[in-house]
Order: sequence, then C-alpha cells, then structure tokens
Amino acid sequence: MLSNPPSRPGDPASTSTKPTRLAQRGQLLVVFVLSIFVLTGFIALVIDVSWYWSNSLRVQRAADAAALAGAVDLPGNPGTVGTHPLGTGIGDALDQAKKNGYTAGGGVTITAQQDSVVVTGGNPNQMDVTVTAPVNTFFMRIFGVQTIQASRSSKALFTLPVPMGSPENYYGNFGVVRNATFTQGAVKTTTSSALTGPGAACPNAVANCFDDTSGQALNPRGFWATMNTEGAENINGDAFQPFYDSATGTPAKTCGTSGSLIACYDPTSYYNYGVEMPPNTTGGYVYIYDPTFCATTLASGTGDRWFGNAVGVSSWYELFNTNNTPYNLKDDSRIVTSGTLFEDQAGADSTMGGGTPSGSTECKQKNTKYNNGLDYHDSWYRLNPGNPLTGGPNGTVYRLHTTSTLPPSTTAGSVNQKNANGEQSFAIFANNAEGTVGNGRLPTVYGLGAMQMFTPLSASGSPTTSSFYLAQVPKFYAGKTLELSLWDPGDTSPLTATLYVQLPTSVGWSNTPFTYSAATGTTNGNRNPACNTNSNNSSGNNSVQTSTGASLGLFNGCWLTLDVPIPPGYNGDQNGWWKILYSMNGNGTSSDVTTWTAQILGNPVHLIVP
Repeated sequence: MLSNPPSRPGDPASTSTKPTRLAQRGQLLVVFVLSIFVLTGFIALVIDVSWYWSNSLRVQRAADAAALAGAVDLPGNPGTVGTHPLGTGIGDALDQAKKNGYTAGGGVTITAQQDSVVVTGGNPNQMDVTVTAPVNTFFMRIFGVQTIQASRSSKALFTLPVPMGSPENYYGNFGVVRNATFTQGAVKTTTSSALTGPGAACPNAVANCFDDTSGQALNPRGFWATMNTEGAENINGDAFQPFYDSATGTPAKTCGTSGSLIACYDPTSYYNYGVEMPPNTTGGYVYIYDPTFCATTLASGTGDRWFGNAVGVSSWYELFNTNNTPYNLKDDSRIVTSGTLFEDQAGADSTMGGGTPSGSTECKQKNTKYNNGLDYHDSWYRLNPGNPLTGGPNGTVYRLHTTSTLPPSTTAGSVNQKNANGEQSFAIFANNAEGTVGNGRLPTVYGLGAMQMFTPLSASGSPTTSSFYLAQVPKFYAGKTLELSLWDPGDTSPLTATLYVQLPTSVGWSNTPFTYSAATGTTNGNRNPACNTNSNNSSGNNSVQTSTGASLGLFNGCWLTLDVPIPPGYNGDQNGWWKILYSMNGNGTSSDVTTWTAQILGNPVHLIVP
C-alpha cells in the first residue's frame, strides 16, 4: 500500500502552484514595460546624439569657414574685438560665420582673434576661431535636457610671400658708386665713394650730389635694384617686365596663361617693394637713387646700359597705400607718381664710359641743371615731398611700384617702350622723423614676393663675393620647405660663379643643403636648352655653380628652382633673415641680372590640422 497516494483533481494540493505562475507573469510584464521604457530612452538618446553630432559638424564647418575668411586679412588688418568692420580679420570671420547660420546672441558665442594676440609668441598670420551654439534636443527633454552646447574651434594660416632682399631702411645698395665723375668748369673730379643716404647738402636736383657723404652710412649689399625696359628680351635676366622673348619679335607669354616655369609679361604685379612705417611714426619719405636712365660702363655708377640702339628709356615710380594688405593690389590707393619726369631719357655719360652713341644726349654730372630727369643721375630723388608717410597706431605698409611700362592713369607723351631695349638700375631709401640707426623706429624696405638685382662684381684673379639678404622666414615655418626660383642666373662671363644659401643661426649664417632643378622658360634662341638636365636632387648640396665663365651661362633663359628644407628646430635667428652668398672668380666684371622669387611651399590659405 502506497504511503503517499497521488493527488486527485480537485484536491487542494493540485492547485498550489497557480499563485506562483501568476506572479511570474506579472513580473514579466513589469520587466517588459521597463525594457520598453529603457529601449525608448536609448532610441531617444541615439536620435538626440545623432542630431547633436550633425549640428556639431555644421558648427565646425562654420568655424572653419570663418577662420579661412579671417586669415586672408592677416597680418596687417586683424581688427579688434571692439572694432572689426568688413575687410578686417575679425570682421570677415564673423561675417562668414553669419553666412553659415551663426550670429552671436541667443546662446551663440563666436570668438575670432589673431593668434599672436591670444598666444605669446603666436603666429600673426594665423586666425583662431571658436563657435559655440546650443543644439535643441527632442526626446531628452523628457529628462529635462532642453539643449546641448556644441563648441568647435578652427585655426587657419595665411602663408604670405616672404619679404625679400632687405631688413633695413634701404634696398639695392651695391656699395661703392664707382668712377662717378663731376665736371665743373675745366676741372674734372672722379671718385669711387661709398653710397650714403640723402643728406642735408643734397636736396633734389642739385649738382654734385653723387659725392654727398653727409647722409646715413649704408652697408654695402653687392647689388643694385634694377628693371629692364618693356622692349628688352627676357633672356637678359628680367622675367616679368620685358614684352618680348626676342626683341621686336616673339612676344613673351602673359603671366597666368601658360604655367609657372616661364618668363612672362606682367608689369603691374612686378616689381613692388614694401615700405613699412613703424607704429606712431611720422614724416616718412621715399627716395630713389639714380632714378633716370643714363648709360655708363658696367663698372661705373649703377651700370645703366642699352642692349640695342640708343632709344629713349622711360622709368616710372609709383607710391601706394596698401591699406595693410600689401599682396592684394586691388584695394591700394595711389599717393604719388614720378609722372613724366623720367620718361624717354636717352642719356649717356661720356665721362663714365657711356660714350656718345647716335641718338643719345649727354647726362654727365655738372654744376648747372638740365631741368629734366637727368638732373638725378647719380643723385637721390625724393618721390613724395608733399605727401609724408605715417605709421598710424599699428604701423602701415606702403608699396613702391617700379616699372618701364606706362602705368594706368599716368599722363604721358610719346613713350612707346616696346622699341626701348635697355636696363635701368637704382637704389631705394626711406626715412622718417623718429627713426635713427639702431633705435628700431626706421622704416624697412623690402621686395614683395619678387625682386630683380644687378650684380656687377669685379674680380682680378682671386675670388670676390657678394653676401646679401634673401628672404625673411619666421620660426613658425620650421619643418617646411623654402622654395627659391631664380630666372636666368649666371650671366657672369668671363667670371665663374657659385651660389650658396645661408641659414641664419644664433652666431651668424651657415651654408645649408638644398636640391635644385631647372627648366627653360623662353623661346629666345640664346637660351641654354641643356639647362633641363642641370638638376641635382641629392639632399647633400650646399652650392650650385651657375656659370663656368663661358659666354653661355649654365641656366641662360631658364628658371633655376632651389628647394631648401627648413630644419624642424629652426628658431628664426637673425630676425629670420636668410642670405645668399655669391662667389665669382676670374678676371673681369660680371653683368649678371637675375630675378628672384621666394615662397613657403603649401596652400597659401589653409586650415591647421591638430
């Protein structure tokens, strides 16, 4: 007999599990409801986070656009937090943010500042922008979260063409004015004295000014500033002023139409020199030494010469206010021009080896006036006597434009320069009321992105050198590449010539390695077609020979391009000024005219990726 018989239906024991099962079903319902709530919360979170992420991208794009827009006004026109109209870095940055949907107010904040203002030792060419804006939520409002702040920052850099040729208040001073001759009555005096700045004894158009030594002492730099005439051939060393590849024959290309490795005609963009007045300075004046054409020998004066017949040569000098955007010519306002003073001059100095070629007129120094531009042969000419320059509260950059092509809006007579085939050399000087040598208040004069130089070095069996400032490279370009382009270097026959690039250091300058390549850039029949093979991509080069002394230079009618690595640890010593050392050897005088450009490789305006 079983001690525990099975339960029968209806017995109390058979229904004892029902409450447990009902309880389990209730728990599942609670868990399900809670899961739905949690799942809904996660979905809401995903939707809101996705919406936030999408809007933060819009904020980032607005910050990027604002930084790029503001950078192009730097370093000259940053604006201030309180004063930032359009045309200033801050003003253009805020305007671009507005165009992308963000205006300060209603929870939106936008900060835009020049990097050097907010960071000690920062980059004055960099714009820093931060945009902060509220992003509305959808489902997160259930939890009391109405908005989430999205904040994004951006930095953009404007890589300007680097200043070239001079950190001083003068540019293009070869040094000694050789064989300058002055005849007074029957007495002829010849001197080779160091060029000094304009002095009190040498006002405009006074005879014998070449020998005035009462002005500022100038350091010799081994070259004259120069420009070829509109009718010259570009194979003579000027890449941008001559209208021709071959004189009166094949025209040169127009710049911007046929690639970069050519000589091309652009008398508006070239040649320009910055004249930078320090803050709160007044009484600024710009002078040109020997601004008129007067033919001499290469070893005399500034070495003006004809390459063809004695046809009148015209030179124009224009001074502009750049509104502190020296590389944007469109907003410049002209202050003064030399006008017709130096037009159509066919001068030749018979006392300085210029001879008396047919069609020329005498332009030697004498004690009576010519009453025209020839009065400034071997003399200083003040370009802006009635328009003194000022520095304003933040400093001001002015632009001196030199050209042999008739400038727009200039009244002139018959000045068809396409028939003139020559070269005009000169020097530039600037001063002001507050500046003296060494006090940091003098103006600075430098090439804006390009420069042309005439280097009439002489040698007598032993090497002779010219060491001159090349380009100013601030320390924030460390790790990048400085690219130098030289048009038609090496016309130094009968001298050999070797070129070195020198890096500034804490104790001076030292030769630095580079790679180089060359390409023909003209159709002129005297070009050296073999220059394309004169390349060396070895990183160990610290020199390049530009002439063997032969009549045909190694890079005649060619662009020589040097890529110079800027060391990662570069500190911008010597105020960032690099140098060129030009060494020549043999017997004779060089006639080398070379056009130089310099740039830091990379997009001119670009974002800085963290």
